[in-house]
Amino acid sequence: MQCNRRECGETLAGQEFVVTVCGHAFCSACQVETLERACCEACGQGLTDDDVEVCSPIPRGNAGSLALCGHDVNTILAIAARAITFAEGQQQLRYARAQETSEDLARRNSKLSSALMEMQAKQVSALNVMQARVKALEQ
Repeated sequence: MQCNRRECGETLAGQEFVVTVCGHAFCSACQVETLERACCEACGQGLTDDDVEVCSPIPRGNAGSLALCGHDVNTILAIAARAITFAEGQQQLRYARAQETSEDLARRNSKLSSALMEMQAKQVSALNVMQARVKALEQ
């Protein structure tokens, strides 16, 4: 998982991070800005301190599953449903960013191709002029 702030994108594995009620995750550095601005850096939703939850790194071994021990089935299912919804949202963000990157690269490629074609046309024109001059000098 990565920080959802567009300018950051830091990997969140192994460090504390925050999750907002709107389903976005931020590294500890970006969390400060998110809270200071009182809005989500990813979607712009207004946030209060109660709308942000600090999360610890993923526990190792059985610790993650032990955290659910003692809860009733409905609570565990509700937690699982929220986790799945969050994971789907993160996947959609990754897809959207990949799509934006792809479109940006396509635009850049198109501009470079146009510039290259223009340069080639100028070079062909200059070559034709030089060849005409050479012929004129040969005669």
